Amino acid sequence: MESHELELDGKLYPIKSIRNLQGHLIGQYHIHAGKSVPIVKGGE
Repeated sequence: MESHELELDGKLYPIKSIRNLQGHLIGQYHIHAGKSVPIVKGGE
């Protein structure tokens, strides 16, 4: 898993990216609908 840092007002904050949102779906006016959103390559 990659990690990154954010510098804000001279202070560093560690940030970890989300690996996979598989199972979270998107639709108009609905958070959980019919389209899946994989973030990783091959996350079908």
